[in-house]
Amino acid sequence: EIRGQVLGPDGKPAPDIIVDARLATAGEDPAAVRSMLRAGYADHTIRTEADGSFTLGGLPPGAYTLRAHAGGGPDALREGVRRGVRVTLAL
Repeated sequence: EIRGQVLGPDGKPAPDIIVDARLATAGEDPAAVRSMLRAGYADHTIRTEADGSFTLGGLPPGAYTLRAHAGGGPDALREGVRRGVRVTLAL
């Protein structure tokens, strides 16, 4: 699993933010993965809790690109995230 927290532009925990994850496959262009996430093509999707936290479970091994976004507002991307780590995404 990948655990983390999303922070808003004000630096405070951001509740009810969508976090998408896409498994980056070997040889896949990172820009293409980012573009697919922004277009809505995700392997896993979850919403943050009241404290901005999230847990993406049941992930196969590999490196993921994560995107946090709030329907038309700012977003945050993190590439190369592997299972077992904790990440912070700042909008």
